[in-house]
Amino acid sequence: MGKLIFIESSIGGGKSTLGKGLELYLINKGYKALYISEFYVPELLSYYYDNMKTQSYNFQIIMIRERIKILENSIKNLVNEQYNYIIIDRGIIGDLCFAEMLYKDNLISEREYNIYKILATTIDINIEDISSIEIYVLYLDVTTDTSMNRIKLRSRIEEKKIDINYLVNLINTHKNILQHIMDTNNNLQLSNICKSILLDFNTKFNFKIIYLEYNQNLSNYINNGIINYHGINIICNNTNLFI
Repeated sequence: MGKLIFIESSIGGGKSTLGKGLELYLINKGYKALYISEFYVPELLSYYYDNMKTQSYNFQIIMIRERIKILENSIKNLVNEQYNYIIIDRGIIGDLCFAEMLYKDNLISEREYNIYKILATTIDINIEDISSIEIYVLYLDVTTDTSMNRIKLRSRIEEKKIDINYLVNLINTHKNILQHIMDTNNNLQLSNICKSILLDFNTKFNFKIIYLEYNQNLSNYINNGIINYHGINIICNNTNLFI
């Protein structure tokens, strides 16, 4: 059974490092594995951050369409057994986090959010094909300080306007959405539109949620779900994923 892995985290959370590490680990284990980096156009991102009051809806529609396209192609490649594992850097869950933030900040309207919902939940894949693979969401939990320090370290001009409050909001929204996937009866402060999208996602994909954390105090080895990449040990609490 093929496995599709979404990696989610804060901006600067280490998703690409983790994704490349998992790809290398799985290839060395003899699997056909592919890491797909996040859709990233610096000019587009810079224009969005400079014009969030007028361009948030347009930007989010572009992003969800690209992520859906990546998702559809990945499922097809897994079903056709071209790969055993496909690892996607930021997927539809992460995209929904940003859309929910924009809605709550009144940067997209209710009507725009509902149009986003239509695009996010319209996927050109048979349910039978989706059910034939396992789908995981790996959430890489980092502090806001760590996230901000990495953003400063990589010095992308288009990210210069990101502040600590934005990261706090992003991390909290991520965790609320993941918690709602695991327990739909919780009282988390998510919009009804967001909950409706998550209900559709859960029905289609049956996500398995795994929290990861960075820990630099362990021995450098790859064993029992502990993957070392660039000197950092990534601990997974569900080792079956990597068997």
